[in-house]
Amino acid sequence: MVREISAASAVKQSQELFPLIKSEGPIPEWILLASQDALSREGTEFRRLLWEFANNSDRELFEPIARLVQKLTHSSEFSPEEAIDLVSQYFPASDAGATLKQEIFGKNTGKVHARFDEGELLIALAVTSKYSAFSSENLNLKQRAMVLCNDDEPSARATILQLFRSEINPLGQEIISGFIEGVSPSIASAIISEHPRFLPTLFQAKPKLGALSELWVAGSSRRRELLEALISNKSLDNKLVEQIVRAMTESGAEPLVRRAFEAWGKPAVFGVLDVLLANKSPLTENIRGALTFHIKSILEWLLQHKEAPLDFVVRMAHIVAPFSYEMREFPTDIWIDAFVELQRQGNERELNYISALLLALGLQNAPPGGMSLVQLTFDRIHQMLWDEKLSDDTWLILEPLVPHLFWMHEWDKCERLRRALVQAFVNFQWPAYKLAECVKSDFFLQKIVDSARHVNGGRELVANKN
Repeated sequence: MVREISAASAVKQSQELFPLIKSEGPIPEWILLASQDALSREGTEFRRLLWEFANNSDRELFEPIARLVQKLTHSSEFSPEEAIDLVSQYFPASDAGATLKQEIFGKNTGKVHARFDEGELLIALAVTSKYSAFSSENLNLKQRAMVLCNDDEPSARATILQLFRSEINPLGQEIISGFIEGVSPSIASAIISEHPRFLPTLFQAKPKLGALSELWVAGSSRRRELLEALISNKSLDNKLVEQIVRAMTESGAEPLVRRAFEAWGKPAVFGVLDVLLANKSPLTENIRGALTFHIKSILEWLLQHKEAPLDFVVRMAHIVAPFSYEMREFPTDIWIDAFVELQRQGNERELNYISALLLALGLQNAPPGGMSLVQLTFDRIHQMLWDEKLSDDTWLILEPLVPHLFWMHEWDKCERLRRALVQAFVNFQWPAYKLAECVKSDFFLQKIVDSARHVNGGRELVANKN
């Protein structure tokens, strides 16, 4: 196009423009600029911009590009909005004038863009009704938003806030996507310190921010809203869920843990248990109550953390033990190891509790061998009941598994436990002679034989015990 204007033909082409100049009516400014440029051997700024803006040899583009060059080079107060309106007027299709659009609205390309503040330009493109005249890919809008977060945090913060307040177009959606991807914790913190109502929007758009405990602290008055914003995102991976719940727990958002468990299940449970173990945090009623609905997840976590200290294992036992019927398919090694260590330490109170748990699992034939668990623990628990020294919370572990008696005899916990023992031998077809290995005294063995008469299949069992 304009590259055809050579120094040798400059005079000739300027003479061809004189008829236009002598025509009636005011002469358009762009024609005067073109005439002056044609008379110049070196070429003017007008020619340079024409060369930069032109991306093909279509002479029909000469006039609109020339008009744009005139406007851009001779207006000291030319706003991004005015530039967008002007360009979209002459080049309404997104693929038309691509080079020109890059030069005017691109990042670090040519001199024209230096007129516009990057944040203001991104806002103008995000809200314009003429968005169909521009290509987000051609202008690299998403990447530019990310770069602005890194290069100029104050500008990025102000731009994000303005976009949140505005009704954005498809270009704006791309720009917001770039900002969200590039937003740093410091930008997010600064935004919510001024406008906390925007934090749920940030969490929903960039769930990774939910893994930052400081943002949960900053948004303490909107914690439930924050959690629901994260839950609404159905594509969160398990690792991120664990990190989010850890951040919630560390920031004191414990009342929301139950809701997190309901929404995310095992990953959320794992996140809380990680915090409790790492920080040696106390087991609050909120967390304890929420965990009781996720027994299997606790057991899976324990199986993956066999190095967990004894006191932590015991704390978990106090949560899961009353629900032994949900544990009978899991290995019991971790509880056996705890039993041995507590016995070595002489911690009778916790030893009784773990013994009751192992007995409950044994009565359900839990692996690796139910009968061996019963032989390990029955005599201890039965003796504690006989001496009326077994605590109520320990009895609660066994109460759902032992048969009931006539109401006048329901108080006899020893009888109920003996009948449960006989019933287990019958149900799992354990050798009858092994009954003698469950107690240390002949007196209690005879009590078991007497109790067997009141259990279906019990008479036959004790008849063959020898």
